Amino acid sequence: MKYALLLGLSLLAVGVATNMDSSRKVSISGRVTLRGEPLADGLLILVPVSETSGQQVATRVERGRYAFANEHGALPGSYYVEIHEVGGPAVSAPIPSEFNTKTKLKLSVPEDKKLTAEFDL
Repeated sequence: MKYALLLGLSLLAVGVATNMDSSRKVSISGRVTLRGEPLADGLLILVPVSETSGQQVATRVERGRYAFANEHGALPGSYYVEIHEVGGPAVSAPIPSEFNTKTKLKLSVPEDKKLTAEFDL
């Protein structure tokens, strides 16, 4: 239930973010691994460090890969990165909180139109 609410709120944020100036948004893609293995099913959320970075955006991680197309991407700026595992059976060793609820991960999104970012958890 907690993850369903988190996913719903994140997708709402994506919907709000798509109404912003998409010409400035950056396409972001890459890989997410957990203990050396591709993250099977997850959610990657970019949370602005400050109000100048734009809106929070989110996308699914499937088989270790994620992608934000330009219209769903992030505006240039600094973001905290939250990665949550969703779906599937209960995990015996979940993603540590320093990668999601107490994230220490940061991503700097440049003015470029394309960015590749890898996250090894």
